[in-house]
Amino acid sequence: MHHELLGGQLVEDTPVMVRYPRTNEEERGDRANWSWLPGTIVQQCGPDEWQVCVEDISVAVRHDGSKPTPRTP
Repeated sequence: MHHELLGGQLVEDTPVMVRYPRTNEEERGDRANWSWLPGTIVQQCGPDEWQVCVEDISVAVRHDGSKPTPRTP
């Protein structure tokens, strides 16, 4: 995993790999078994805590809870 650090903190807009559950079954299981997905650092929220935008359409959900179509940008 590659992280750009600035004073020991991840820099906004840095590409990272993050653990994120692809399915409800995976979410209920052990976090150590979650998939590694591409993401981008949005901001630091606290010590050793960052908001990350997961960039994998397979886990995307619209505000109404529906899944986007494959052609959704």
